[in-house]
Amino acid sequence: MQIHPSPIAFELGEVTLVDADAVRFLAVAEAAGTELRSCPLFIREWIRRGHPALMKHEGNGPAQIHGSGRNDGVHDQFSEKEK
Repeated sequence: MQIHPSPIAFELGEVTLVDADAVRFLAVAEAAGTELRSCPLFIREWIRRGHPALMKHEGNGPAQIHGSGRNDGVHDQFSEKEK
């Protein structure tokens, strides 16, 4: 069986705010072979950690993951905000 790389890629260089569902989607997509280009470090870290907010969220609004917009990880914050 020959495995071919996915022709699909997501360009994430301008992403500064995502919710837990989006990070969960990106984690599954990457595991299936989709390339995450210019992925901000705060998203990469949440995928790597398998943060609890990604597994289950209870509340009246979506869990939100905030980053500074920087890709170097210097000022990224890992927090949740409920609407």
